[in-house]
Amino acid sequence: MDTKPGPRFDQITFEKMRRIAPNLLAARRFAEDGDWRARPLPEEVSFKLTNRCDLRCTHCYQWNEAGYHHQLTPAEKHEDLDLSIVEKVLEATRALRSNVYLWGGEPLVYREWDGLVDLLAKDPRWTAICTNGTLIEKRLESLLKISGRLEVSISLDGFETEHDSIRGNGSFRRTLEGIRLLREQKKADAYLGEITVNFVISDGMVHRMFEFVQFLEQEGVETVYVSFPWYISDETSARMDRYCAEHFSWEYRHSKASWHSYKFRLDPNCIDELNVEVARIDAANWRLKLRYNPRLDPADMQPFVMGSDKPAQNKTRCHSIRTRMDVFPNADVISCKFFPEFRVGNLKETDLREVWQSARFNQVRETVSQCGLMPACAKCNLLYTRGT
Repeated sequence: MDTKPGPRFDQITFEKMRRIAPNLLAARRFAEDGDWRARPLPEEVSFKLTNRCDLRCTHCYQWNEAGYHHQLTPAEKHEDLDLSIVEKVLEATRALRSNVYLWGGEPLVYREWDGLVDLLAKDPRWTAICTNGTLIEKRLESLLKISGRLEVSISLDGFETEHDSIRGNGSFRRTLEGIRLLREQKKADAYLGEITVNFVISDGMVHRMFEFVQFLEQEGVETVYVSFPWYISDETSARMDRYCAEHFSWEYRHSKASWHSYKFRLDPNCIDELNVEVARIDAANWRLKLRYNPRLDPADMQPFVMGSDKPAQNKTRCHSIRTRMDVFPNADVISCKFFPEFRVGNLKETDLREVWQSARFNQVRETVSQCGLMPACAKCNLLYTRGT
């Protein structure tokens, strides 16, 4: 993820960067010295609260026609993370005050949402929620309760016709109402956090990217993430299969690995127009903060869009596996957020420190450090936000 010059940092952004930057810089220094070992404790904890979602988006690698959630058992498809596991992780990281990231599925359908908010209110952390935004009105009171250190990242993938063609009829209206409601609460000083929009580009929006950012600025959105689809080609998926067979002897639960589900893509014929629209956006002066997920220069655009295993920005090192812990609804700890095959422990069976420093987790860290990034890493946003 990258940024173009825009508004100066506000106080919330400054405070978050002040907490994150020293730890991330320390991890990078160790990695540059060839030290793949983890930080003493995770400095960021991510909870996939549920596998459930109230939408069925065509670009979703979990629930679209090719999504890997279809391989889950009926019980797993409806599984939510036990609140006691969240409490356990927060307790273990209280001294460090690790940042919290909440996602799903759709996190706002989480059955124990009110209990989760109570935990975060008692133990305030910098918290980010990745949501489709359709349930903001329902959860508004609880969001206000923890908004002092909160970023609500809302998915809005274009204007009404384009968004609804991906996420379902009526979803644009419901999500925009949620954004506007948060904005009203912020103007009234009731909501104290950030309002951000994640905009995943689709074919129908390529020629309207600039226009859509203008629209979001007019709506009072503070930060926009312009995201390129994480398409993994069949060739790259096959290379990932071979990499894992060579370096990891683990048995996978499902017949097809999750990286085979990342098949939503942009039309390669749109590449020239993509570069034109990005240049238009970059040339403008915005009141909002603008980020790319990831930043793609013209030389990077075609390989990324075509699903290559070559990382953009010449990235070669992942630091998130040394600084971040991802917890799934069944309490599995996953070393690589987007690929549940990388199970390194379970918090129902083992305490956090033991999983964090486990032989299996360290095997992933050492392998990626010594043998190079995995083919699927090229489409992981954590590489671009936490890598070098």
